[in-house]
Amino acid sequence: MSDIGIKISQEGQDANTAGVNKLLLDTTYPLLKIKGSGSGTLSVSDGSSDSDTVTHSLGYIPRVFVYGQTYQLNGGTKDSRYAMYPYLETLSQVYYSNFTFRATTTQLIIEGDFVDGTSNSDTFSYFYYIFYDEA
Repeated sequence: MSDIGIKISQEGQDANTAGVNKLLLDTTYPLLKIKGSGSGTLSVSDGSSDSDTVTHSLGYIPRVFVYGQTYQLNGGTKDSRYAMYPYLETLSQVYYSNFTFRATTTQLIIEGDFVDGTSNSDTFSYFYYIFYDEA
């Protein structure tokens, strides 16, 4: 690791002597570089799936983060909190809630579906980051 870079410390800390946990920014460590970001929704009902496709055209499989709402089998409701995808919950080896993504050399595909034996349906919000760094 190089000592050349920018360091910004928390209030009351000396940036020259503070440990990493006391720094707000330290450019001597590698950072992910964002190619693109966005958000969307998946409309999913019991036994059906939905997907969204985002084109990135990088020519290689990039590192990707996807966070979104999920369907909670216990209670049969949408969880308003965001979880990191992929998310998989199973119950009795029959019912499941699956929110996931896959990246190719040209696209990011975000998918969601659940099966719980009800007629529930909802719209699930998500957001994503596509990075220049390869996966």
